[in-house]
Amino acid sequence: MIEQDKWLVPYGNGGGVGYTRAVDRVVLVVVHSVAAGQRLADAVSAVEEAASIQVVFTRPPGPHGDGVGDFLRSAAVLETSWQQAVRERFDLVVSASPTGIGVLDAPVLLLLGGTASGRLVDHQGRSGVAAIRRLLGRGGDPLLVGLPHRDDVEVVREDFPDIGRQAIVVGDPSFDRLVHMAGRREAVRAELGVQPHGRVGVVLSSRGPESLFGRSHDLLARIGRSRRGQADRLFCQLHPDVWVGHGRRQVLAWSAAARRAGLVIVPPWRDWLDALIAADYVVGDHGVVTCYAAALGKPVLLAHPADRWPTDAVLHGLPVLDPSKKLYAQLAAITGTRPRYHQITSAPHRSSALLRSAFRRLLKYQV
Repeated sequence: MIEQDKWLVPYGNGGGVGYTRAVDRVVLVVVHSVAAGQRLADAVSAVEEAASIQVVFTRPPGPHGDGVGDFLRSAAVLETSWQQAVRERFDLVVSASPTGIGVLDAPVLLLLGGTASGRLVDHQGRSGVAAIRRLLGRGGDPLLVGLPHRDDVEVVREDFPDIGRQAIVVGDPSFDRLVHMAGRREAVRAELGVQPHGRVGVVLSSRGPESLFGRSHDLLARIGRSRRGQADRLFCQLHPDVWVGHGRRQVLAWSAAARRAGLVIVPPWRDWLDALIAADYVVGDHGVVTCYAAALGKPVLLAHPADRWPTDAVLHGLPVLDPSKKLYAQLAAITGTRPRYHQITSAPHRSSALLRSAFRRLLKYQV
């Protein structure tokens, strides 16, 4: 536990104001990227209402312009510098990536994504096995690796027994939030300016050269020009790293033809789930948000065959977009898709309870 006299200076406003409510435990959230920050914000919501627990965010060293600083400011979190974080003792560190956090003095809860093809990856999609093993080799402070599905845990236990002993199921807090917010669909559509009889299409792209935005240079414009009703709306949601890697001006320039055709590019600071909740159909790639759309039961067309990607089984068997045919004719054939919750998480609606249990285990504290 951080001593109370330390709390007065490092995490105040620089003037020694200190705390108003007594703080017994301090949880440090390490944000390596905007996408990781979005997931972690969903996860810590399970415990941040608990009395006497303060959640503090920090960003490790990274490339200039990675968007993390803007994300933290927009999220209105209490932030401390990485230099200060490495000097302090925390009660718990929570991260979506194992990279670089071995220098922090605390128990660690790693909240990783799924393990398609047995992968444990860091925030850049690279193998995180070596970094996790370095954390295990520290000795002393415990480590838990939280995964969304029991199948993920079984894969890790089989492929990496030393890491598997620390693996637990925590569900998927972001997907649970999406399911919960789906009940506000009509309100969200109204906020987006969608008329009651209008249809909403959403184009989703992950990051990297194999993504929809990376491979299909003119697909956005073709979708934008697709015949549709006057009241219909088309949105495009890009992975935050697309904006970080190329810059806002360049992304808008590359998407100019699509925007002229009526496609709205969702800015990276907008909550990612709004457009997805409002959607009547989705065109996507191998990214996790496309997986969420399919699991939620949205009609999904893939930009490219799913067997190209080591991705979640939820995408396999979904139809692939044929750009030579009319979009609406293809969409008509996939309406009525059934939800596939179980392929995203083995604990739907239970992530908050499972995360609180993991926090209690590591904090040794009732939350």
